[in-house]
Amino acid sequence: MRNASGGAQVVLLDGGTLEMLTAADAVVSAHALGTPAFQEPVDGVATANAVASDEAAGGIQSFVTKNGTQSGLLIEGNTIIGWTEDPSHPLRSASFQGIGLFDGPYTDLVIRNNIVAITHVHGIAIAGSINSIVSHNTVVDLQPGFKWSPRISSDTDRRGGPPVNAVVANNLAMALASNAASGLVTFTGNSLISSPAAVFEDPAAFDYRPRAASGFIDTADPAYAVARDVFGNARNQTAPTAGAIEV
Repeated sequence: MRNASGGAQVVLLDGGTLEMLTAADAVVSAHALGTPAFQEPVDGVATANAVASDEAAGGIQSFVTKNGTQSGLLIEGNTIIGWTEDPSHPLRSASFQGIGLFDGPYTDLVIRNNIVAITHVHGIAIAGSINSIVSHNTVVDLQPGFKWSPRISSDTDRRGGPPVNAVVANNLAMALASNAASGLVTFTGNSLISSPAAVFEDPAAFDYRPRAASGFIDTADPAYAVARDVFGNARNQTAPTAGAIEV
């Protein structure tokens, strides 16, 4: 699907890449060959509820070129699911990534209310940020034991510049990581997923609602609660559920 405006509900069922998004018209296009998104620094861009399909190297990717920066980027309300069809298909990529923001820094970055189910370590990967918040995302292993477990990481940029005022809050993920010095990234209200089948309603059907006994319900940090979840449902503002889906 090409040239979908930013208002459509976007689900990456087979793995697609959002290609070029301009601040002028907020047009999203998907490319089967996986051209990275945001190849040039574009400020004030929102990637929300886009729709794409076809196999590619990553769901949403960004690269800041030369010595530039990218600011005001919002990635919200997307569902990215890796390959679920014939494993012998020639277009299948075991290295399909989720949300990858590389070669930063990225300023005033917001990534929230996304569901990422893949088999690559880069569930949500940020390489360099200033004033960033990654909140209420669900990053889960699509095929446990197949390859890598996806994680959320907030790392230094390509020049070694550390994250500044970086927050990772209220997420569900297989793992959390940062290569920056201790204390430079604030981790709060997050929970780790031990076994998707044990804590979600029906991961085989992509139902990532936390079960009652998951330990994820009412455990997030209210200081970083997002008003609504990935489906538009109001969140409990005093005791929110971790991850993209409020229960």
